[in-house]
Amino acid sequence: MERLLALDPAAGFAEELRLQALIAAVHAVALSTEETDWPLALTFYDRLLAMSGDDPVIRLNRAVAVARVNGAKHALAELDGLDPRDHRTAGALAELHAEAGNLAHARRLFASAADWCACAPVRRHYRRRRDSMTQVVE
Repeated sequence: MERLLALDPAAGFAEELRLQALIAAVHAVALSTEETDWPLALTFYDRLLAMSGDDPVIRLNRAVAVARVNGAKHALAELDGLDPRDHRTAGALAELHAEAGNLAHARRLFASAADWCACAPVRRHYRRRRDSMTQVVE
């Protein structure tokens, strides 16, 4: 990561790639999710989002970093305006609502994410997450 940080910021696409590499490096050096330097990742996501022209995938990934730094309730606002019928958005919203304690809503969102997802392993994950909340919600 030090080498990436030492590089002079480039212009345009090269800088976007450098920022993506820095974000990947933040995750790669962490031994666990809990040990990830989320404030640093959020700084890189902020810069990447400013360059990307409001890319929805970057917004979605940035929202995860916001949740780890500031809490799930703050991150929910970050997803306003993204397509809620995209399984990735619905899945992220479901996780954030679960973390914020809105378990019934999270369960519905996991069900929707599973319905909208074409990838069988991801669909199974959403259904397992939905089912894991059954005892809590009922």
